[in-house]
Amino acid sequence: MEKTLGSTKTASYIVSVNPGRIVKYVAVAITFLLLANIANIIAQNSSYYEVWYARILHKYFDFNGENNFPAFFSTLLMLSASLILFFIYKQTQIKLSGKGKKQWLVLSIVFFFLALDENLQIHETTTFHVRPYITNDYAGLLHWAWVVPYFLMFLAVAVYMFRFVLSLPTITRNLFFLSATIFVGGAVGLELFEGYFYKMYSIDHLYNQLLYCLEELMEMLGVTTFIYALLHYLNNYITPVSYVRKGAQLEKQAA
Repeated sequence: MEKTLGSTKTASYIVSVNPGRIVKYVAVAITFLLLANIANIIAQNSSYYEVWYARILHKYFDFNGENNFPAFFSTLLMLSASLILFFIYKQTQIKLSGKGKKQWLVLSIVFFFLALDENLQIHETTTFHVRPYITNDYAGLLHWAWVVPYFLMFLAVAVYMFRFVLSLPTITRNLFFLSATIFVGGAVGLELFEGYFYKMYSIDHLYNQLLYCLEELMEMLGVTTFIYALLHYLNNYITPVSYVRKGAQLEKQAA
């Protein structure tokens, strides 16, 4: 569309947010981080682990590290999911005259907490409080004891959300289930084996490095799949997502 201002007119046009294109960009970022972490694993298990570039890779791209690029990217993904969920909640309120589905808001809060947890490592602190109450860690499977309360919280949210998710359009519902399976399978499922191998070989063993790599990758892919599901749902069932981009001002031609 065009908007005329005095003797000039400003060209502007609406750019639609394409879920598939956004996911492609995110996939490129994940691939870059994955390759950097694989390079880090190779360097850490070779004679070059003390070389300067190996130290840089380990500091900034280790999937099991904190305050680095993978941790920041994961936080950003979860925060993005939280904001999209809140936007859907507000849109449903508008369409339903203030009676928007509260499940969207609950999910927004959950993902906001996960973003905080990824950044502040709340679950690691939880481990120290829960571990004294676990009498049997099953050869290390429950060594990282945070998985117990977090899995129980996941079950509680899953039970609360189940009927709501079933009511969603088929593609949205299936993508929700797929993203949850990938994310929880990585975050909780692989964490069990990481505790097992930690007790056997220590945290820096190659087995654990590979497991941490796969765990973080599954978490990123799970959230990315979820974000795609949300954007697809928004565009097809709530309101198309777009923004107005202004072009250069054009001089009005004389008559």
